Amino acid sequence: MVQSLNPFTQIFLPFAVVLVMFALGTTLTVLDLKNVLRKPRGLMVGLCAHTFVLPMLAFGVAYFLKLSAPMALGLVLIAACPAKASVNVFTYLARGDTMLSVSLTAGASLLCVISIPLYLSIAFRVFPATYSGLSFPVLPAAMGLFLFSTLPVLAGMFLRHKRPHIAKSLEARTGKLGLAAIVLVMAGAIWTAQSDILAAMRDVGLAALLLNLLAVGFGWSVARVFGLSKPQCIAVGFECGLQNFSLAAFVSLTLLNDAALLMPAVAYGLIMWFSAFAVLIFARRRALMPGLGST
Repeated sequence: MVQSLNPFTQIFLPFAVVLVMFALGTTLTVLDLKNVLRKPRGLMVGLCAHTFVLPMLAFGVAYFLKLSAPMALGLVLIAACPAKASVNVFTYLARGDTMLSVSLTAGASLLCVISIPLYLSIAFRVFPATYSGLSFPVLPAAMGLFLFSTLPVLAGMFLRHKRPHIAKSLEARTGKLGLAAIVLVMAGAIWTAQSDILAAMRDVGLAALLLNLLAVGFGWSVARVFGLSKPQCIAVGFECGLQNFSLAAFVSLTLLNDAALLMPAVAYGLIMWFSAFAVLIFARRRALMPGLGST
């Protein structure tokens, strides 16, 4: 495999991911989960769309566009990651169901310890060209994801339950510190690989755009088909469109030590903000139109 382009990704990136996922956990309460579970249809539809269908869309896009093995694997990786914590903010601003959004993000973050190793293991078999003789280390990756992603979320939830005031005060600080560290590490890795990035963007930019449009459109459409309200559709749409780039970076650079796999996540991470703001504007305009904002 390609060696990680930045040695700091082996030390500082995992630490930064822990901070971000812990900050996410401090925003979640048991009461939020109980309220959503009383009417679980929205939660089940959102989790199924994000956990099962979105990675399948990535497989389809990679196969249809005949991506190289590293680009195809990276596309599946970013699709298998849970949503960003900022999806909850977008859902709130778009007048969506924020409680459902928080629960979907938490659920997907907890499930990723299984889903990411599962889909990448399949991808290594479907797109083996560049990785002949190698396989995805399922158990070590699952353990790494549990320690650096799932466990911090659970720890944040526990702190919020036991010491809510401390959790609220730590939420903004840890989240901002973690994001700042991730940005610095990623900037260093990308700067080191800048000669390869334009070529990678050229190779995978269309795929990232197509995946993002399909993800948002499919999430919204499936939610409507299952009779969810418009606020719930907004939550599911954002959940399927805004992926956790920091977790994709952790898997590709730290667990797999392969910087090439990060390129699709870079492309997707840039594109998803444009679609997110487009959905935000669209949703707010519909909410202001008589008769359209409450159904």
